[in-house]
Amino acid sequence: MLTKKLNVPLIEMNISKENHKKVTKKMMLLWIKKPNNIIANLACAACKQVNREIYKIAKKNNIAYIVYGGNKLETFQIGVAQSKKSKINELKEVSSIERIKQTLRVAQHGASILFKEPKLLLDFPVLFKASILYLNPHTPYLRIRYSNIKMMEYYYIAGYNENDVIKFLSDVGWKIPKNCNSTWRADCSFNELKNYMFKKEAGLTYIDAYLSNMIRIGVLTKEEALKRIKVEGKISQDRIKEVCSILEIPVESFT
Repeated sequence: MLTKKLNVPLIEMNISKENHKKVTKKMMLLWIKKPNNIIANLACAACKQVNREIYKIAKKNNIAYIVYGGNKLETFQIGVAQSKKSKINELKEVSSIERIKQTLRVAQHGASILFKEPKLLLDFPVLFKASILYLNPHTPYLRIRYSNIKMMEYYYIAGYNENDVIKFLSDVGWKIPKNCNSTWRADCSFNELKNYMFKKEAGLTYIDAYLSNMIRIGVLTKEEALKRIKVEGKISQDRIKEVCSILEIPVESFT
């Protein structure tokens, strides 16, 4: 519906659904036995292939520029590539040096979890490519491999206004999915499961970190955030059931 209304073509990515399910399910079963934030992050390894596919599609169609919708509010210290020194108070993209440091941090965390869980070596090719080569659209590998394609994060230049984004989505007919408590990251039902895992291990969720960032840069008051967290901070068990059903894993482990 959105592509028709915006009069743009719909291009589907060539990513194996079965392989995606296989890797994610394996990570979830491992997390159930040994809860760990790194394993929780690895559960999304297959998703990172999206970053590679976007460049491939651009190259195939002779597209010289890619515009992404990332913003500084999505810099979370619970992310495997982040450090305790990560800052969000400056409206600028991360430097190339910091990108390399992030890659090294991910590699270090990956090596540590492989040492603890040797079984993951069976999935090493997928985990390495997704977590190192395609972790985000800015990885050194992608920038070198597709050096003739330029990309930018739009909201680092124009500034990010959550209300404007929600209004635009509403104007083009987008609606929040059923049983979803927040518009943010509403496109991914698995996000609910990650919120559960991070809450259990780190004591906070993606939405907690997101609203905290908004407070720290002055676009949201603490009082407003506390009101929102009462609604948006609730983990939807219906969405968790949906994901567990798709992955064929016991929902009882996430209630």
